[in-house]
Amino acid sequence: MKKTKTILLISFVLLLTVSLSLGLYYFLSKDKGDNSSKDIVVNVPDDTIINNMEDINNTEIKEEENKEETVVDDTKDIEEQEETVKQEEPVVNTTPTANNNSYTECNFYKDSRASRYVNYGNSNPSLSACIVVNFVNANLDYPFYTNDAPTDLSKDTLMLVNKYYYLDSNYVPSDLINIEAAYSGTSGQNNMLRSVAYGPYVEMCNAAASAGITIKNVSAYRSYSTQSWLYNNYASTDGYALADTYSARPGYSEHQTGLAMDLNLVEDSFVNTPAYAWLKDNSYKYGFILRYPQGKQNITGYKFEPWHYRYVGVDVATFIYQSGITYDEYYGYYYGE
Repeated sequence: MKKTKTILLISFVLLLTVSLSLGLYYFLSKDKGDNSSKDIVVNVPDDTIINNMEDINNTEIKEEENKEETVVDDTKDIEEQEETVKQEEPVVNTTPTANNNSYTECNFYKDSRASRYVNYGNSNPSLSACIVVNFVNANLDYPFYTNDAPTDLSKDTLMLVNKYYYLDSNYVPSDLINIEAAYSGTSGQNNMLRSVAYGPYVEMCNAAASAGITIKNVSAYRSYSTQSWLYNNYASTDGYALADTYSARPGYSEHQTGLAMDLNLVEDSFVNTPAYAWLKDNSYKYGFILRYPQGKQNITGYKFEPWHYRYVGVDVATFIYQSGITYDEYYGYYYGE
C-alpha cells in the first residue's frame, strides 16, 4: 500500500514537472512569435511604399519616355508629311533660260526674240511661257511710249498705230470719203473713212439692220491736230496718267489711219446694248475687230472700249476673233521686227 502511494506521488511530480515545462515552453514561444510579427508589421509597409514609389516613378518615367517618343514620332510624321507635300507640289520654273524649251513650244515664238523672252520671263516669273512670248511680241518688255518707231505705212490696212508705233503729224490718208448719213450720226471731219474700209462698213451696217440692229458712226478719221486738242483737253482735266488710259497721244491714235471708228455710243454702258452684242460676234465677218477688248488693257494700253472698231480685212479679223488675241499681239508676231 505504502509502495503504491510512493509510485503515485512520483508520477504526480513528474506530471507536474512536464506540465510546467510545457507551459514555460509555450510562454517563451508566444513572446518570440509576437516580436517577429511586430517586426513584419513595421517593415512591410516601408518596403511596400518604397516599392510603390519606385513603381510610380518608373511608370512616370516610362510615360514621359512614351510622351517624348510620341512627340518624336509625331514630329517625324509631320516632317514626313511635309516632305511628302513638298514632293507632291509641282515644280515651277521661275528662272527661265535660253535653253528653256517651253518658249519654243508656244504658237507665236520667234527665234529672233529668244533673249527678250528670257529676260522678260525672269523679271515676271508668275507669267506662263506663252504669255511671256505674246507680251514680248507686243513690245511689252518696254514701257509704253518708249522704244517707239514710225508706223510702217507699207502694211496699208494692216499698219499698226499704238503706244509703240506712231504716225507723222502730216500724215493724211489719200482715199478718205464721207460716210453717208444713213450710216452715220455725225458730220464733218469725223465722218470720213478710207474707201477700202467704207464698203465693208456699209455691208456690216446693212447686215445689222436686217437683224434689227442700228449701227452708226460717231467718230472715224481724226487729224493729228484734232487728236492733239482732244488729248491735251483730257489731260488738263484728269491728268496725263489717267488720260493715257483712254486717249491716245497725238500721232499715236488709230483714228488718224482712217481705218478706225467709234460706233453708236462712246460710253461704257454701250456694252449692255444689243448693238454691242451683235458687233462683238459679227463684225469680224466684215473685216472689223474690237480693237480694245475687255481684260486686255495691259496689252493695248487702253481701257475696254466696246465702241471702238478697226478695219483689218476679213482674214485677219477672223483669225483674231477666233484666237482671242489682240491686234498688237498679232502684228507683233507676223510683222514686228
